[in-house]
Amino acid sequence: MGTTIDTEYTPCSIEFCPVQSQSKTFLGSCGFYQTEQKKDQEASESPEVERNGRCILFETSLEDDRISSASVVSILRAILDQRWFVPHLVTVQPPSSLDRIFDIRTQDPQQPILITADALGGLTSYKLSLPIDDSPRLDKIHSLACCPPEESILCLSLDISDKKYRTSTAKIVCSLSNGQVVLLTQHPTTMNEEHRWNAHQFEPWTCGFDYWQPETILTGGDDCKLKVWDTRNSFVQPVLTNKQFDGGVTAIRSHHLREHLFAVGSYDSNLRIFDKRNFTNPVMKEECGGGIWRIKWDEVNPERVLLATMHGGFKVLQISDNEPYQSSEEGEEKSPRYPTLNASVISSFSHRSDLAYGADWAPKISSSVNSSSPHPSLVAGCSFYDRAIHFWTLD
Repeated sequence: MGTTIDTEYTPCSIEFCPVQSQSKTFLGSCGFYQTEQKKDQEASESPEVERNGRCILFETSLEDDRISSASVVSILRAILDQRWFVPHLVTVQPPSSLDRIFDIRTQDPQQPILITADALGGLTSYKLSLPIDDSPRLDKIHSLACCPPEESILCLSLDISDKKYRTSTAKIVCSLSNGQVVLLTQHPTTMNEEHRWNAHQFEPWTCGFDYWQPETILTGGDDCKLKVWDTRNSFVQPVLTNKQFDGGVTAIRSHHLREHLFAVGSYDSNLRIFDKRNFTNPVMKEECGGGIWRIKWDEVNPERVLLATMHGGFKVLQISDNEPYQSSEEGEEKSPRYPTLNASVISSFSHRSDLAYGADWAPKISSSVNSSSPHPSLVAGCSFYDRAIHFWTLD
């Protein structure tokens, strides 16, 4: 399957809902960000611009190439980033030695929540409704202004802490164009700010949780620095700062299937994978042909990662261990074993991809017992200047 749909606005983020509307049919949201010079404005070297946008809810199917836009959620605010959150009925805390318990999770599949970050410095949450006799829709729950709209500060990115351990509430981290980072708590009907701190000298393009230890937050900015923060400590200074980047740090993603690993993207076109036990040097560095704006690990395959590489299009990389097992000599004290990884491109999509900004994996469909082969993986990407959303599949 390979399908492209044209969009009226310029898209910059796309996310699949983790809950399917029906078998082999997927729901997702796409956020749009478009700048236009203000009307009735005299010509100048630095004209004021309006940042307009919207968020659409779409459906797509694996069985045919049907793609439909179900509803327009917002037409006033430009959306820079978004995340889905599925509240669970029971609040749980990540245990140190009983991780397997969390394979059994209690959730309300009818109440996924979408949180968007916009160009007016705000976060907005929407509840997904799936009426039996009508199209899916998003109903607004709550808006929170991280900054007054008149200050022209943008919410650049956001992340939610529940990728590994699902709870009835979750932590949210968002980065602002004034260099600040904000930590919040998401409740069923509200979002509450907990902490705010000055993280970077220039725009912090990205932020993310360590999904295995959500008290750890990573941020990256246009100052070419990757910073690690511990929410249990003071926010005056980071736990660690890595300055090895040749361009701004633009994307961060904790590996939800493999502890300690983080993928980090930069304008310098290199994908770096770090082991959090040693942030000095990456365990892998791979040139990807374009600035890396979005990183998504496969939901079930720990060796695959999806990238939106701006002018380099979309890529799926296979990340393999060079030496998966390193045993110590008998009698020697064992030391932490850091993986050594290599990457190979197993899929790419660059046709009509002018500035690839957003990308995501669709939720995996469980194969039936009698099925002779697993279902293919559905991938979506959105490219900015050609105003297009692309869908394709991988075996």
